[in-house]
Amino acid sequence: MKLPEIPDMNAEQRRDLICQMKVINTKKTRQCEHIKTNGEFCGSPALRGRNYCYFHLTYIGRRARAERVHAKAIAKAANASVVPLELPPLEDANSVQMALMQVIDAILHNRLDTKRAGLVLYALQTASSNLARTDLRHQNGATVAAGYEDF
Repeated sequence: MKLPEIPDMNAEQRRDLICQMKVINTKKTRQCEHIKTNGEFCGSPALRGRNYCYFHLTYIGRRARAERVHAKAIAKAANASVVPLELPPLEDANSVQMALMQVIDAILHNRLDTKRAGLVLYALQTASSNLARTDLRHQNGATVAAGYEDF
């Protein structure tokens, strides 16, 4: 089927042509509801029947499983004052910076031993250097979560 040239058509013919065209997949794909540390939504398609993409759903599952194991260990141990260090997913420069601040805070408050702190800081350095080789730093047209000006 050969389509006529659009500029040669009048408004009524253009409207009729648009009405004859079939619109494919008018349903909008649901997006992951994870909000990055810079306020942008993840933007990946959410899994069917879920609110998150595969990456963030497995991340939430791993964190929940780790919390259950940690809660059992605390229940068995006499020293319940140990607070685990929970870093954000290292997905952009802002989250790496937030993780760095949390590690520094844990070191200053003696919640992290020096050997483990060194390993975590090295991992954060690696993640930071990897940011230069990825195209995930800023996505144009990303949806940003609402701000809380009154907060």
